Amino acid sequence: MPGPPRDKKRKARTKKKAAGRLVPLWQSVVPPLPDGTLLSGIFTMEKWRLGKSIGKGAYGEVYEAFSTAEEFSGSYAIKVEPISNGPLFCEIQCYLDVAFSNKINDWVKSHDLKYLAMPQFIDWGKNETSPSLQYCFLVMERFGDNIEKLFEEAGRKFGVKTVCYLALRILEALEFLHNSGYAHADIKGSNILTGYSQRDQVYLVDYGLSFVYQYSQGGHKPYTPDPGYCYGTLPFTSIDAHDGANPSRRGDLEILGYCLLEWSCGRLPWEDYIEDRSKVASLKRRYKDAPTDLMKDCFKGNVYPKYLQKYMECIYKLSYEETPKYNHLRQLFFKELKDNGMSDDGTGLDWISGGGGEG
Repeated sequence: MPGPPRDKKRKARTKKKAAGRLVPLWQSVVPPLPDGTLLSGIFTMEKWRLGKSIGKGAYGEVYEAFSTAEEFSGSYAIKVEPISNGPLFCEIQCYLDVAFSNKINDWVKSHDLKYLAMPQFIDWGKNETSPSLQYCFLVMERFGDNIEKLFEEAGRKFGVKTVCYLALRILEALEFLHNSGYAHADIKGSNILTGYSQRDQVYLVDYGLSFVYQYSQGGHKPYTPDPGYCYGTLPFTSIDAHDGANPSRRGDLEILGYCLLEWSCGRLPWEDYIEDRSKVASLKRRYKDAPTDLMKDCFKGNVYPKYLQKYMECIYKLSYEETPKYNHLRQLFFKELKDNGMSDDGTGLDWISGGGGEG
């Protein structure tokens, strides 16, 4: 069990990251819903029974959920937010457009994957019984711990195999999401969850900031910066987001790169300036022009992983509307695994083995 000093450091980091969240926080909340509350799904027309609360986010609460319907006999969770809040409606729309099981299963089969780190859509609904209790809800698969928590428990350092595994799974999920016309815009450890029973699997969740980057008739929406608008979570958000431009594919890949760097070295160079948005943005722009300096500052002058530098260099070269070469990016991580005598087999991950920092 970690001692008090480490707990204090963890709380300080959590406070800093909370301060770094850039999306607006709605003030309305849904009062706690009693155990046993029945919710009626709009898509399945099934009844969902709430269990205990299993998590809270910036906008709402997550409960364990159960259905008496035979076809829904697994473990589920329900996210509840006020109808007046925007993010859950955005997330529901993304699920409806992207995450039906047949679409995900077809992608898994056609791309020869074991699974896809994209949650499947289950159901959604809303309650408008009284002015004081109006909320919408999303029924999801139930997942396990988030990667941010597991990262802390591993001593704030993941080893090569874990970093590469996470990179590969999230790249697969992003290619699928991007192919469907959406960008995620808020990739981070707390939005990546392990499977509930299969802890060697991970899933990219929370599509409350997801954005349709393509027009319905095709073509990428243009780069239109708005200096007064910024979104995401400050330590990881992209340079485009700092400029107030709409989310894009390259933005998602840049955000993922910052996550990979933090998981590899423990902290990002701008962490000390997390309450100064302009300073963080300035540092990110400087490092884009000098990726080697980014690596040196992340790893404090020690030997740094060249595969992560190559990844960041590839992302920094992307234009706003360019289709990323996902397979080329994945090959960087496959090669790193091979060079270290490892393989992408989902074993020996830091949160399963209990160790941190191999390799």
